[in-house]
Amino acid sequence: MGVQAIASAPTYADQVDGLRFILRQLSYREEQEIEFPASEQPELFYPESPTRKVFADCPDTIYRQFNVHPDHTYRLTGTRGDSAYISFTAYRAAATERVVADLHDGEIEIAANVALELIVGGPAQSSNWLDLGDDGAFVIIREYRHDRAGGAHASPTQTLLETTGRKSGRPRRTPIGGQLDSNRLWLVSEFGERSQYVRNIQSDPRVRIRVGGCWHAGTAHLLPEDDVNTRLAALPRLNSAMVRAMGDNLLTIRIDLDE
Repeated sequence: MGVQAIASAPTYADQVDGLRFILRQLSYREEQEIEFPASEQPELFYPESPTRKVFADCPDTIYRQFNVHPDHTYRLTGTRGDSAYISFTAYRAAATERVVADLHDGEIEIAANVALELIVGGPAQSSNWLDLGDDGAFVIIREYRHDRAGGAHASPTQTLLETTGRKSGRPRRTPIGGQLDSNRLWLVSEFGERSQYVRNIQSDPRVRIRVGGCWHAGTAHLLPEDDVNTRLAALPRLNSAMVRAMGDNLLTIRIDLDE
């Protein structure tokens, strides 16, 4: 069908333009389906760019995408930057009625230091929550820029904890919530010693964490004597609400980062 469509184009320039569109679509779909598939720890990628125009995208907008499972819950943290507008839209894999839910910066609680935290999927939250419905397939982040080449861009990232598998000896990564305080990161595990990453820490406390896109090495300490309710009150509100709602064996963890 694609060959027939290109062959029927009235001019050579139209044929080249049609072939370019098809190749861009193939490039995008290859990344969407193969390079960056839906997972428990999805990676952000750029579906459109100044050199890959897929549909009627805006040249002053930065687009990021991550693929999701609708029955999973994801935590997205980062900074707002100084963009004119930013939004998060969940889509289903369909030709019509594609939008599941949308959340823009006028509806998002953003801290004074432009930090933000967003929960994607899972139980409904009172704020900063993007619904995935029953069939959400991916999320598009749109960042509108007055000056695309300059300024402070938004930086949505997930905080990741990397432990060493107690049986496999291989790196194991887990998305976490928590808060960095100087050279320490505090978090509360929902399921305590039943969590696989906690068991890995018991075997080997040396860990790495990714915060703001940068990896840091450190040593994790399990603190069963810590008052988890007081600790949760001091940590980001949305994450703490999810931990309280879903957890049943809460455990405080402190990670001391190397100098």
